[in-house]
Amino acid sequence: MPHLLIIVKSKNEHFERRNAIRNSWGFEKRFSDVLIRTVFSLGIDRDTHDGRPSEIQKLVDLEAERYQDIIQVNH
Repeated sequence: MPHLLIIVKSKNEHFERRNAIRNSWGFEKRFSDVLIRTVFSLGIDRDTHDGRPSEIQKLVDLEAERYQDIIQVNH
């Protein structure tokens, strides 16, 4: 269980910003004696025409699979 949980609100298309956070102040192994968990809170991006995932959502899905740090909520 983490000692510190950092929840960052982010827009779906801010891929580079999330990577910058992962590599700077959100780096989970920054301290050897404190277990830190950083997660990103995003909305779910659906195509407005047919309700299927948009191209951005498909990229977010790949990012979530790779980093395991994305939380998405359907508004």
